Amino acid sequence: MPEVTETQQFAIQHVDRLLGQLAFQVKNAMQSKDAEAIHDLRVVIRRFTQVLSTFEPCFPAKPVKRVRRRLRRIMKLAGNVRNYDVAMNLVARLDPAEADRLESVMQGDRKEASRGLIDALARWVDRSSSLKWRVGLEVKDPMKDQVFCRSSIEKTARRTLSPMAKDFVAQGTGAARAGASMDELHRFRISGKRFRYTLELFAPLYGPMMNAWLEQIRAIQTILGDVNDCETVCSITSGHDCSPELQAALKKRLAKKAGEFRRQWSEVFADPETARRFRNYLRCFAGRRNTEKKPVTGGVSQRTPLTKTQAA
Repeated sequence: MPEVTETQQFAIQHVDRLLGQLAFQVKNAMQSKDAEAIHDLRVVIRRFTQVLSTFEPCFPAKPVKRVRRRLRRIMKLAGNVRNYDVAMNLVARLDPAEADRLESVMQGDRKEASRGLIDALARWVDRSSSLKWRVGLEVKDPMKDQVFCRSSIEKTARRTLSPMAKDFVAQGTGAARAGASMDELHRFRISGKRFRYTLELFAPLYGPMMNAWLEQIRAIQTILGDVNDCETVCSITSGHDCSPELQAALKKRLAKKAGEFRRQWSEVFADPETARRFRNYLRCFAGRRNTEKKPVTGGVSQRTPLTKTQAA
């Protein structure tokens, strides 16, 4: 991507790129209908939505609202399909006999969910939504926030990421406490994804230490994803009179993954000094990607390999 100086330019470039990726993944999901295609579709929707949210002042409000509403519907339909993919995979790993018994039922449910998604994607294509969204998101009126849109992208990165990091650490600390509920873990998982996608947007403005931080965040989110998968499978199988052995295995795995999350969090972000240095890095190092010479964080070093747990 060419160098840009203004936030508006940066935002438009990313919207254009992600719209192209979205159109590709829509067609890919319609053709293959497999788990990987559905996953890729969901990821690009999340990334596109986060760009619209992060750079909201750079785009006309009404088209953005319409686009996000349509994406929420597609995301929900894709999530329904994805849940059955997760359920079939996890049940097969935990209880193969039960997986054989439930396979035809879950395959039928998955097919029905897939039909709803494919119909929605076909309408998206038939309406030339990619072209209409591209035109609708063009900046035609005076920008709502000239200061934001005309600011350098480095300045916008510093102003955006440091407050988000503060919220990420605060919410994660709450979710990592021993008595945290599954709802708290779920909310933190979703907000953490938004934070990571925003970090990845601005990552080219930073040095190699950003990659180390992102690896830590991805590792935490992978564990939280496993927790969510257990919850999802528990919900799906509860209506099919699943075996006590499968129920016990799911609860055991859920407790194990929740414990892994707490340990991982305590190793990386629980230390106030490490969290402070992370925020300072985001606030001070945007635009210094070519001059960063040494680590600035206490718990993460570009010269020290990540542990096996951290790199998982």
